[in-house]
Amino acid sequence: CVIDPEGDYAELEDAVVLGDARQQPRLPEVLEILRRPDSNVVVNMLDVELADRPTFFDGVLTRLSELRAQTGRPHWIVLDEAHHLVPASRPAALTLPRELQATILVTVHPDQLAPEVLSTVETVAAVGDAPARTIDQFCTALGVPPPPLLPDVRIEAGQALLWERGSGREQGR
Repeated sequence: CVIDPEGDYAELEDAVVLGDARQQPRLPEVLEILRRPDSNVVVNMLDVELADRPTFFDGVLTRLSELRAQTGRPHWIVLDEAHHLVPASRPAALTLPRELQATILVTVHPDQLAPEVLSTVETVAAVGDAPARTIDQFCTALGVPPPPLLPDVRIEAGQALLWERGSGREQGR
């Protein structure tokens, strides 16, 4: 299940896209489709006002968590533009489960994510021109020391710098 605040996954292959710029996705439809083991869903939130996205997402995540407890599905939840869904400016501790298992957070602004969410992250994959800076932003937002990265670490297109929190290891792939 991909939670898509900006409509970036409207053409995702092998997925049913619910919602668009004119209509909010309907949660009962999302859950009905996800009950089928061969189905994937994109929850397109373009019609949800930016200020309302965290509250809308809270409701979606609550129901997805319930569905997971009953069926084991969805196997993965991808939160694209996660800073729109669980922003640092809004306390997330009351609405989020203690662990976000099998969840991928995608953001260009790790420093804008709620610290409660950042603390659940086990592996950081940084891409782009300054992956060490991205990991440093993550660490600063969480209030933990960064791993001993080379300040000028460069990666090539199609590669990522991986950091497994607590391992002390970082890897370019």
